Amino acid sequence: MSQHTPRRRRILQVIALVTVLLVVIGVLVVRSIISGGGKTSEIPIEEVIRRYEQTVSTPLVSVVAPLEATSTTGSTGSTSATTQGTTQGTTSGSTSGSTSVPVTPTVLAEPGVYVYATIGHDSIDVVGGVQHDYPETTTITIVPDACGVLQRWDVVAERAEEWRRCAVDGGVMESARMNHDEFFDIDQTDRYECSGDPRPLDAGAVTTWSNTCRLGGRDVVRVGTVIGVEPITVGGTAVDALHVRVTIDNGKASDQQITDSWYRVGTDLLLVQTASNHTTNSTAFGVVHYVEEYEIRLTSLVPVG
Repeated sequence: MSQHTPRRRRILQVIALVTVLLVVIGVLVVRSIISGGGKTSEIPIEEVIRRYEQTVSTPLVSVVAPLEATSTTGSTGSTSATTQGTTQGTTSGSTSGSTSVPVTPTVLAEPGVYVYATIGHDSIDVVGGVQHDYPETTTITIVPDACGVLQRWDVVAERAEEWRRCAVDGGVMESARMNHDEFFDIDQTDRYECSGDPRPLDAGAVTTWSNTCRLGGRDVVRVGTVIGVEPITVGGTAVDALHVRVTIDNGKASDQQITDSWYRVGTDLLLVQTASNHTTNSTAFGVVHYVEEYEIRLTSLVPVG
């Protein structure tokens, strides 16, 4: 799901600067900050459902509302940052304009809250290294949007993503995305506008496609490959899944960004996803490494909420 370059460069530079300042201030302060730098604040599923129901009771929406969080480690009261984007999809996959793409119910996933069994973490190696351990359960909330649907993956309050998906000729187009991260109470929310090829819904193995997501003047190119159709079991039900792999090449040989996804054949319903992301970011105070590894697996084909 993630794309990690250049989106974490600014936050890692700030953290590196803070690290130097803390060393100057004193070791005791550094230890105090380290203890809270990797805190994770889980979001109760009841709160996710409440927000979903509140959102769909209003006219067409552009984002999922911010979610309250319950801290499980470190201090309490942390709240996730969310996008305020207003990007609209078009029949060409452009993120500008207001021409809506007709929603195809059999293609775009039914609105609701989908629950995923989750294993994973992300980490950075500054200040001795800190890590977000992902909870055993995370959610993807899907709401109607002018383009088609808006999907939000809530991991913890400190980690979230959103994707705007549109049903177009030949597949599903991602016209915009958002990534949110927070370490040491320093948060960064990046909003991308995307264009390019749609992900194919019915294509043979080795079929490829690509799209480009832009943040400011920087482009991130994502290349997808169809692996093939494979069986997946969801809540005791066998489902045919289209396995695809997306890679991001940022020009650094040491970096690796690979995401494997299994979608219900002919639809945009995500059944399983695994990711392995390892990136390096140069700062004025040295090289900072970011790592994310996870697997999410849908627990039921029927959404809650």
